[in-house]
Amino acid sequence: MIFSGFIVLFDPPKAGIADTINQLHRLGISLKVVTGDNKLVAANVSQQVGFRTSNPNGFDLRSMSDEALLKRVNDISIFAEVEPNQKERIILALKKSGNVVGYIGDGINDASASMLPM
Repeated sequence: MIFSGFIVLFDPPKAGIADTINQLHRLGISLKVVTGDNKLVAANVSQQVGFRTSNPNGFDLRSMSDEALLKRVNDISIFAEVEPNQKERIILALKKSGNVVGYIGDGINDASASMLPM
């Protein structure tokens, strides 16, 4: 095998997204980021778009009980390094804690969470 180089991918945030996030906040809408991306990537992108909290979760959802997640879900703004089935758990915990939840996903990893009843 011969090393030929690196491939760098860059997916910049959409123009105007910071304004949209601020408008949602002014309307009293809480925004959560739930991503499979690395914590550092999630924090960096969140900072780029002016997200009010750029501190991603620092725990492993696999070892967290549903009850513990229910107690913490409202206090966490960025869930990083999340597996597809964990997205579903987060959405269910948000609903169970009394929130109305809207969800947008853009990949196959979002399929199970997007099938939840509204």
